[in-house]
Amino acid sequence: MKKIFFETLKHKFGHYLLVILCGILMVSTIYVSYAFSDSIEGIIHGQNSGIVEEMYTFINFQETYILLFILMVLVIISYIQKKSYDYVLLDTMGLKKKHRYMFIGFEYAGIIFSSVTGGLILGKILAECAKTVLQNIFYNTITTEVNYGFIALRNTLVISCEVFGILFIVFDELIACLGMDALLTVGKKNGKPLKKRPKTLLIGIFLILIGLISLLFYWGKISQSIPTVFLNAGMCLLMISLAGYYFVRLNKKEKKYYKRITWLENWYHRFFYNINMSFVVAAFLVIIMTDFSIKLLDNLPITEPKNYPYDLVWMANTDDEEFLNHLTDDEGVQLRKVPCARVTTTDIAEHMGISASTYEKWTGKSLDLKGNEIFVVYQRERFERNKVGIGYNTKNPLIYIGKARADLWLYIKEVATPKVQYFREKFKVVGTEDRILTGVFGSETCEHIIVFSDEYYQKNCVKADGANMAVMMNIPENYDKVVEEIKAYAKDHSQVNYFDVDNGNLIYEKKELLLERSKTKLLYVASAAGNIIIMLLCGIFVLSIKMECDFPETEWKYRFYIQSGMSSAKVRKGIIKECLLSGGLPVICGTIISILYCSMLLYAKHLQIEWVHRYFKGIILIVGAIWLLFAVFSLIFAYRNIRKIEGDSRDGKK
Repeated sequence: MKKIFFETLKHKFGHYLLVILCGILMVSTIYVSYAFSDSIEGIIHGQNSGIVEEMYTFINFQETYILLFILMVLVIISYIQKKSYDYVLLDTMGLKKKHRYMFIGFEYAGIIFSSVTGGLILGKILAECAKTVLQNIFYNTITTEVNYGFIALRNTLVISCEVFGILFIVFDELIACLGMDALLTVGKKNGKPLKKRPKTLLIGIFLILIGLISLLFYWGKISQSIPTVFLNAGMCLLMISLAGYYFVRLNKKEKKYYKRITWLENWYHRFFYNINMSFVVAAFLVIIMTDFSIKLLDNLPITEPKNYPYDLVWMANTDDEEFLNHLTDDEGVQLRKVPCARVTTTDIAEHMGISASTYEKWTGKSLDLKGNEIFVVYQRERFERNKVGIGYNTKNPLIYIGKARADLWLYIKEVATPKVQYFREKFKVVGTEDRILTGVFGSETCEHIIVFSDEYYQKNCVKADGANMAVMMNIPENYDKVVEEIKAYAKDHSQVNYFDVDNGNLIYEKKELLLERSKTKLLYVASAAGNIIIMLLCGIFVLSIKMECDFPETEWKYRFYIQSGMSSAKVRKGIIKECLLSGGLPVICGTIISILYCSMLLYAKHLQIEWVHRYFKGIILIVGAIWLLFAVFSLIFAYRNIRKIEGDSRDGKK
């Protein structure tokens, strides 16, 4: 019996190998994602990831992990369908129940061991390649060697064991509850005619609209994963319903139906299997185009001097006039002084507060603010736009008039809670804009400009503790000398930056900030490019698995057509159309959803029209490259199938 079992395993070794390759892809992707993130964390902060960074890595790649899990489910179902007839044969020959479980356990253990071992080896090779690339890119900006810690191996083993354990439980329960027959018919038509699904269509449209609209509200601003999940779910339902509509309509047109049935037969026969596999590929492409491609375009060009209109910005005091006169008279520094107040919001952030009249003099824009009404000017990089606003994006934020201090918050289990005795006044946000007046300083939550009504500002803000005058400077000569002189003076006379671990002052220098931002952006570009490559490989691998699983049926079908007298040209055309449909449908669906998403996201970012044009040019370039890649890959598979089928037919194989 063992000999028969191993013979059947050998006979289906190609399908068994596909499952292992899929497992290797999943494990290696997990390993590379953690190794890559850990390396980047080391470059940015000089140390490897902690628990928080590990969680962020899992969150950033959770969609990838989910799609790979779905891929494993589909591939294992396909393998069970191919292997079930061998177990039926063994049962007929008197295989005992305990031996059957032993053989199945042996197969699954082999899949786990081979997948984890192969995935770790491949992941290690790819991680070392990525490390070398990062080392070459940043050799001028880092002093230590790029490295990643033990977390990549540890987390890969933990997640892999969890995934394979869940897969075993899922299939064991499915077979126990529904029976093997239910599993064998998954993805097949089951003899039931395809039908229109208007409810599925409406639900799909509804989910896509929710995903797009959520980009404008809180849940879409805190994480783009939420809109992406809705979009992918809606896309799946639309693919099912629209494909069903197409096939039902085609059935009614006999001439077109019989003309296309040779290469659409597999879709009629295994409708849901084809839709599911196409959806997985399309979902990978949606993530590439909506997430990583936008991140790539957000951070190009690497250097943007326009974000820093002044050489230096210093939050000074009115008592510093004598020193400022010295800078203008003796050093030739060009100054612009703006009265301001330091204000603090509940999201642990400090900002610059000004009056409505000061804002009008500065920008020429008039604001009719009354009482506790405020207008917020967000100073952000393009990749920071469409994020949550001040006070966790509430329309009525609590604001403390004064500089940030440690005693403004109560820390309970490392969670900061604002103290009510300080954050007492509620303000009403009547308007916002994305505009750079002083520069992009700090994180996405800090150093924005909050405009108060003249009445409120004169009554409360002029008495606020902290810096009360923003000084913007352009330094035409002796740049380094002047900067050092300002820093030395500010050390003894100016407000300390609460968020600076080195207890520096509120001084923002253009050259230093440009260098830091350029380094950060370069890391984001490298990360986005690496993620795009990983996701493309995943998508192509899924497509190759589908085509490999389809090949035995395709081979039998076209051999039958050849023996029935179909011309070689028609056979070739049918194979090419079938392969192009497998590769083209997910690309088309993914592109349509991605264009809708990107359009809404660019609208939410409030970018200038020239930047919108740049983004769309970049998106079109990326989409074009993806279309070309999948077209070439589909044609390669098509011509391979043609050579194999025609070659076997000439050799007389059946």
